[in-house]
Formats: sequence, structure tokens, C-alpha cells
Amino acid sequence: MRRLARLDAQLARYRADQVDMELSVKDRGGRGQRLTLECWIAGRPRLVASSADHDLDTAVSRVREGMRRQLDDTATRREPRNNRLLRRSTRTARGTPKPEPDGLTVDVRPATPSPEVH
Repeated sequence: MRRLARLDAQLARYRADQVDMELSVKDRGGRGQRLTLECWIAGRPRLVASSADHDLDTAVSRVREGMRRQLDDTATRREPRNNRLLRRSTRTARGTPKPEPDGLTVDVRPATPSPEVH
């Protein structure tokens, strides 16, 4: 439980009654051991992180980090207003570089002809 406590920061944005998590181990101690962490958040798709590591402590750390990344990605995709790279400015003037969908700004200027060499 202490290893999974690091997920609290990502889950704090949701009410406790909106979140369900399940940790399961299949074939514990065997060659095919598999640790799976599933998370259900009301109104969102199910998130799943798994590890086939033989060491249980390492497997728990890996599924925790996998779930943390998924929670961060889900929040970023669903709430772009909190991510300045994903926001689009409505004040973009004509001729000003416009942000691309990935958040990068591309400034394409017309090519200037190079001086001819005789």
C-alpha cells in the first residue's frame, strides 16, 4: 500500500466515490507471474497497468509508474485548459505563426531567391 500511495496526488482531483482500483496477481511466484492494476474513474475509460516482473516489489513500482503516466495523460487530454501548450489563442493575428495541433509553433517564411552566380 505504501508503494501505491504515490498515486494519491494524481487521484486527488477526483472525489473518493468516483475512483475504484483493483490490484491482482496471477500465478504468484511462478514463471508466468503477472501483476495488474486497474483503475475506474466515473465517466472515464478504464485504465490498466501491468507487469510481468518476477520481483513483486519491482512489479508494484512498475504498475504504479505506468498508472501515474496514464492518469497524467488522461488529465492532460481531458483538461487542455490547464496545459498552456494545448491552448489555442483566439487573438492570433494574420501573418503571425499559428500553433500546430501538437502545441509547437511553426513559422514558415517564403523562400528568398538566392543571388544568381554567373
